[in-house]
Amino acid sequence: MSLAVNFYGGGFNFWHPRTSAFPPVEFSSIGGVTGVEFSLQAYLTGLVLERENTLPAFRVLDAAMAVVGFWYLFRPVFERTGQVAAGLLPGVFLLASPTFIAYAGSTLPDQFSLPLSFVGYYYRLSYFEPRG
Repeated sequence: MSLAVNFYGGGFNFWHPRTSAFPPVEFSSIGGVTGVEFSLQAYLTGLVLERENTLPAFRVLDAAMAVVGFWYLFRPVFERTGQVAAGLLPGVFLLASPTFIAYAGSTLPDQFSLPLSFVGYYYRLSYFEPRG
């Protein structure tokens, strides 16, 4: 969440991600610039809403990405079986998982990355599927 707040407050400087430290902790890096993985979630949150609404923005983005992920989880199963119930089964399994539900509304980037991996898996399967 610190990345999103500082992305918004730091003039949307994409190439210099910054983190915050509260006193008496000092920054261990020069100017607060830190090395992080590509955090699309934090950058989108910083662009979408203002600083006071950062936490709801994270949750809305996570929920939207979960819907996208469920769609791309549904598609390959449905396209191969033709059955809606079989296509819904992986999504129902995830929704029944306490671990997935517990982390779904958090600000961790892992819950944002999982649906993106479903999208990637779908397109990988589409690409390598034999064309007849």
